[in-house]
Amino acid sequence: MKYRYTLFLFLLILASCKKEGDNNPPINGGSPDADPVQYGIPYDGVPETNEIIMYEINLRAYSPTGDIQGIINRIDSIQALGINVIWLMPIHPVGELNSVNSPYCVMDYEKVNPEFGTLDDLRDLVEEAHEREMAVIIDWVANHTAWDNPWIYNTDWYTQVDGEIVPPPGTTALTDTPVSLATELGMDAYEFMVLVGE
Repeated sequence: MKYRYTLFLFLLILASCKKEGDNNPPINGGSPDADPVQYGIPYDGVPETNEIIMYEINLRAYSPTGDIQGIINRIDSIQALGINVIWLMPIHPVGELNSVNSPYCVMDYEKVNPEFGTLDDLRDLVEEAHEREMAVIIDWVANHTAWDNPWIYNTDWYTQVDGEIVPPPGTTALTDTPVSLATELGMDAYEFMVLVGE
């Protein structure tokens, strides 16, 4: 439930940030006012925070195939551990410009990285998890946009010095970092990560 409130609060804050006369083009050609179509029936088995037994998965490292199907193939073994929430590290396409091929360098938040499979594969994983009474969350990292992410064109969203986008103070440059969709997927929650300077 806490995740739902966090998501609602984040979306409410984000919606209130639009400036008058903001003529930025819609991201990925979509309509800025259109809601995504809900896929499936929302899962009502998300555990309370104090009841979560979570299993985080790095798709590249989890299975020999390094993809969503590799998780589906082992989903019964995850369930056997008593897990009730599967947390997927970022599943989006990785940026190519100034990139170190990290899943935390997101090029497109509306797509699934073809390295991991397709949107249908991800939906299959979510359905398989729900059948086993496990929720699925994705590590959705809005503060880790790649240099070739369409969001970069809205420079107001980024820290700038003399009109140039720069890493926030106390953090490393994106090229040095080692490292939406929910409604359309029938996902249960997002994990918001905050990059904090030292």
